[in-house]
Amino acid sequence: MSRITIAFLFITIALIIVSVLLDVPFLRGGSGMIFVAALVYSYIVAKREIELLSYAVKNADGQEG
Repeated sequence: MSRITIAFLFITIALIIVSVLLDVPFLRGGSGMIFVAALVYSYIVAKREIELLSYAVKNADGQEG
């Protein structure tokens, strides 16, 4: 597992514990926090993918000419 995945795992576990202590109904069961963590993780992966694609496009343009 990558460092980002491990970090999200620990952050999700910590936030589930905090939400149980604070009695937040949406996050208490853990499913809401896992959903939020999945959204954040997918945003980071998509951002990395866009950076990779833009880098590939820049290098492809430089090699053709």
